[in-house]
Amino acid sequence: MKNNFKIQICMLAFLSQFLLCSYTSTPQITLEWHAFTKATKRSDGTDAGGLGHSFIKVVNDSSKSIEIGYYTLPANSYVTIGLWTSGAVGSSSSNSSFAPAIVMQKVSNFKQGVLYNEERLKYTIQEKMEDDIYAKMTLNDSALEKLNQVLVDKNSSYNVITYNCATFTTEIWNKLNDTTYWTGWFRKPSNNKDDISNYTHYDGNDSLSYTNAVYYYDQTEGELLRV
Repeated sequence: MKNNFKIQICMLAFLSQFLLCSYTSTPQITLEWHAFTKATKRSDGTDAGGLGHSFIKVVNDSSKSIEIGYYTLPANSYVTIGLWTSGAVGSSSSNSSFAPAIVMQKVSNFKQGVLYNEERLKYTIQEKMEDDIYAKMTLNDSALEKLNQVLVDKNSSYNVITYNCATFTTEIWNKLNDTTYWTGWFRKPSNNKDDISNYTHYDGNDSLSYTNAVYYYDQTEGELLRV
């Protein structure tokens, strides 16, 4: 009887350890919805102006690469994704009402649409995002599929009035969470901040690490190109 009891205790201990290991090693993909209302400072300390920006950040804590839109995200890394226009290349965000101007490393064919990692370039070396906040969610397979569909469908989209950076990220959040936040004309990053505030949210200032590996998908060439 005592031996049976000991066996049962050992089996329960083994099972609890197995379940614990299984739980802690479960791959996790997280999406963050970011917005700030102004890029408060440039690298020289002057005010950047502008109306801010909204973007998403996808974190891959799994042990394998995953496809995020047209971008392959390696294991244990992250990518920022935003909607941009090339109308004011190399200047400050004050020259673009809804999406800060692009800091490009070289001339490219990019006109408008989705850029991967642009925020990690611009907001770590040129301007700051001191009032940034974000909400986050875990992506399952269904949510990942919906995200990828938006990224593909809106790859070359941008209109400062009807479909800008704030509209883009709000559409993504709505589709992944079955919410109905307004996505009409003149959507602004301040609207996104208000909606993000409805959730448990976090301070996003200094939450990005620098990279100059910025990419866009060129539909004419049919491939992902580095900016």
